[in-house]
Amino acid sequence: MPSRQPTPKPLRHDSARQSGDDRARLMAHALDALTAVVPAAAAVISPVDRKFGVFTVAPVVVRIDSPTLSLDVERIHFAYLSRAGAEDPFEPRRWANRNVTVLGSGDVGGVPRCDLLAAHGLSRRAAVFLRDRGRLVAYAVLMRGLDEPDPAAGEIERLRRVQPLVEEALLLVGERPATPAASAELLRARGLTRREAEVAALAATGATNAEIASALYISLNTVKTHIGRALAKLGLRSRTELALSLSGRR
Repeated sequence: MPSRQPTPKPLRHDSARQSGDDRARLMAHALDALTAVVPAAAAVISPVDRKFGVFTVAPVVVRIDSPTLSLDVERIHFAYLSRAGAEDPFEPRRWANRNVTVLGSGDVGGVPRCDLLAAHGLSRRAAVFLRDRGRLVAYAVLMRGLDEPDPAAGEIERLRRVQPLVEEALLLVGERPATPAASAELLRARGLTRREAEVAALAATGATNAEIASALYISLNTVKTHIGRALAKLGLRSRTELALSLSGRR
């Protein structure tokens, strides 16, 4: 049975904007656009996996705008996946099959309570859902301080107007073939070693073992070993699944 795919490490906004991965850069710019419309102390954006889970697939990008915030992003990320997500009224599984683009706290019965975020003085205030032909593919959430007001109705309406632009940009980047270098960077974020990521990125383009060995100056046996380890770490069964996972379709 394939092993469970490693949880991706969240990318800080500044690092994402300089990333070689087109999707990471776009997600950083998406947070710029969303927080320009609704100012937030912190915001996060993530792809949604095929089971509508969130924060399980790279790139997860985090933007922190409050100078007084000192967040342990990785700890919060882990805790959300472990337990806090089940209590989140914005959680994508709840909205995957509904025609929803933007939700404010007023749409879910008030400001959602999360002890982990509250310990850092934060609460979730708005969520943005991004779709591909109706299927939920990405999710962003905007947070404010506990003593800050909810986004006004006009701010939520402006989010709804910006959402189609962000959605279309995300889809256009998703349709652009990734370069092996960008794919390797994404695979590193999923827990592969540098060499495993280089080999897997080339394999995902359709390169043969001999072509990979020649390009990286390694033996055929080494190529086979790295591909086997990469697939096992990612919880995949084949090169086809690897290529689909990098295209965002798995």
